[in-house]
Amino acid sequence: MHVRRMQLAIMALLIPAQLALGQQAATDDALPSAPEGKTWKLVWHDEFDDTTLDESKWDVPPDGKRKEGWWMRKAISLDGKGHLVISTLKEGDRYIDGCVRTKGKFEHAFGYYVAHLVNRVCQAIRPANPKVGIMVCPSQDYYQEPPKPELIEFCHNIPDDVLVYWTGPRTRSRVILKEEIDEWIEKTGRKPLIWDNTIYARFQPFWDSKVYETNGYLLNAYGAKFPDNMPELVAGIHLNCNTQVIYQPAS
Repeated sequence: MHVRRMQLAIMALLIPAQLALGQQAATDDALPSAPEGKTWKLVWHDEFDDTTLDESKWDVPPDGKRKEGWWMRKAISLDGKGHLVISTLKEGDRYIDGCVRTKGKFEHAFGYYVAHLVNRVCQAIRPANPKVGIMVCPSQDYYQEPPKPELIEFCHNIPDDVLVYWTGPRTRSRVILKEEIDEWIEKTGRKPLIWDNTIYARFQPFWDSKVYETNGYLLNAYGAKFPDNMPELVAGIHLNCNTQVIYQPAS
């Protein structure tokens, strides 16, 4: 659920900022400077000033299991003072909380919002640590395949020296063509940082003593096929070994 988790995390940070605008008059210092030639317009808000949740703005998932806990409507309420309250409860062996989201009510390409968060990170880190490199790994639907509109929007709104991971046309791309890299660069305006997941797809049985003693290595031969001029096309290559287990089990 990488993409959904990303969307919810963004909304959790975005909504308070929007609510603040609703609770006080917008001022010049309430928002960052708008891009040149553009102005800000409030497009969504909720003051939580009723006694019940406004379900024309919010979607509440049905009661049901959510990983190790439960999402249930009973955990969601308004306190009558302009606040949404999501409680954490325990009933028997069940841990309960709630979820509200704008799914199907107000959905928006989130590339710009993620870019805003990354820019805030850069602003916090860079002044005191100008040589620190910052890398961003998009969620699963965006770190592979040709770049989607949200990723394109994101890449065009972050500093040029922030590296963005890309795994190629698939999560484990054994082949990446020059044309695929060129398309990614053309649409995002930057070179990708390749995340190569093929290493751990090529491992020998990790502690088969006969294999190890015969061959002397744990990994099969590296066989990813990249363009001959790969160093010129990308910002770098990250090799993800992800070996899981690197020790001999006790006998």
